[in-house]
Amino acid sequence: MSDTDESLSWFEVGTVEELKGQQCRRLYTPSKQYLALFCVKGSEFYATSAQCPHASGPLDQGDIEDMGNDTYLLTCPSHFYRFDLKTGVSTTGLKLKTYPTEVRDGKVFVKAPELVSIKSIKPLT
Repeated sequence: MSDTDESLSWFEVGTVEELKGQQCRRLYTPSKQYLALFCVKGSEFYATSAQCPHASGPLDQGDIEDMGNDTYLLTCPSHFYRFDLKTGVSTTGLKLKTYPTEVRDGKVFVKAPELVSIKSIKPLT
């Protein structure tokens, strides 16, 4: 999926206080194209596709490693491919889809192509 910045909108997904206690949460969408929201250091948020581009592994169940210099690597639990949380780049040549995040007035926002929520959303019919 390749989205231009104009095709994305900002969606509030929760407060920093509510989201900082869990390193990763699945974000739900009406089309079931799930995203993953990662929290590092209790206040930095990153959003990616929830599926590994290699074999659709569940990235919302992956591990995050702090590499220093504000670099965090996400490891897919299926085949252990690793992706940079900020850029989506992997040493395998694959690229994970990433989405911009912002914290405003204590609330976390994700810029995505459709509504995202930490709660399940009724699928499109």
